[in-house]
Amino acid sequence: MAEVWKILGYKIWRRTIISRLFVYGSLRSRQLRRRLLGRDVRGVPAQLVGFVRIPIPGSPYPGLAYAPGRTTEGELLLGVSRRDLAVLDRYEGPQYMRRLVWVEAHGQRRRAWVYFWRGGRPHLRISNQ
Repeated sequence: MAEVWKILGYKIWRRTIISRLFVYGSLRSRQLRRRLLGRDVRGVPAQLVGFVRIPIPGSPYPGLAYAPGRTTEGELLLGVSRRDLAVLDRYEGPQYMRRLVWVEAHGQRRRAWVYFWRGGRPHLRISNQ
């Protein structure tokens, strides 16, 4: 993702770094985050609209499924560095993939990373009923 700045008539491309991560499972634990990252990461209450938490068979950890009209409550972590993301990628392992989504926090929509379970079928969809 890039952003364009116009300075003195020249276009300058600046890579936009997303430093927010939406968490909805084990990473909501401050103690776990502190143990993994070696520091506290500030979080605020947030919602991921259009997805719902689902249990993963044989695992104590949840995943997300597309569910129009539904919402997943979680926490938006702020000031997440590239190093933090690399550590969390290793923690989540190959079972999860990190993707950008829109999250609502404090009445504003913000771009943030979130981890999706890879084992789910891409067409997995939960009805609104």
